[in-house]
Parts: sequence; structure tokens; C-alpha cells
Amino acid sequence: MHNLFIRESETQTDPYTPDYVVPAGMEPEVLDIHDWKYGDKLPAGMEQMLTIDRMREKRKFEDALPPTSDEVFRIVEFDIFCRLLLVFEED
Repeated sequence: MHNLFIRESETQTDPYTPDYVVPAGMEPEVLDIHDWKYGDKLPAGMEQMLTIDRMREKRKFEDALPPTSDEVFRIVEFDIFCRLLLVFEED
């Protein structure tokens, strides 16, 4: 009976996370928080929910910016792009 109590205190604390493959061109939102671990940010509380909301806002903002691979995207436009990101990060 004594060994049973020792085993209970030494049980697995982190839930199993299986390996995964992300199809090309997809960026699942859940990968933004892949480094969160049980006991450290999980289970999610109000602070983590606010962080997730902020990540969503940032993703929307970045998606609205002009593509960086266009020929039109010159040094001046890159500077504006960087400034917009900085302003967004400061808010």
C-alpha cells in the first residue's frame, strides 16, 4: 500500500502532446501558444485569454499590411511597414 502513495505523487503531470504535421500554407492559431505548458500559462486564465486576443489582433493587423514580396515594396515602404509594427507593439 505504501508504494501506491509514492506512485501517485510521481504521476505524469504534463498531458501527452502527440506529434503533428501542418499542411503547407496553413498556420493554425493554436501554434501561437505551442510553448505554453501545463502549470505555466495552462490552464488558461484571464491573462492568457487577453494574450490570445492580442495575438489575434496582431495577426489581423499583419494580414492587412501590404505583402512584402511585391516589387512595389521598396525601402520607403519597408520603413513604413516597420514603423506600423512598432506602433502596434507599443499599444
